[in-house]
Amino acid sequence: MFNALAGRRIAIVDPTAGVTRDRVSAPIELEEGFFELFDTGGIGNEDCDDLTDEIEGQINTAIKQASLILFVVDIRAGVAGLDELVSERLRSASKQ
Repeated sequence: MFNALAGRRIAIVDPTAGVTRDRVSAPIELEEGFFELFDTGGIGNEDCDDLTDEIEGQINTAIKQASLILFVVDIRAGVAGLDELVSERLRSASKQ
């Protein structure tokens, strides 16, 4: 979805969870102007190379800098347990 909105391949896409580790961004132009779209590693995923703390740091930075957070789930798969965890984290971050 990030790459589709960006109009080019920026974020690495793979069926294996945990491929995205860094925070990546792309400027998106709309009729009203520009906004910057960010993609981060997944919340709640344990990194096999012991980079979980660094990934969490990138996630926290993106959340703090965001004016809007769009949380998307796959309706075909339904809401999973990890989706609930992400939802609660985003809700609590928005109250700070």
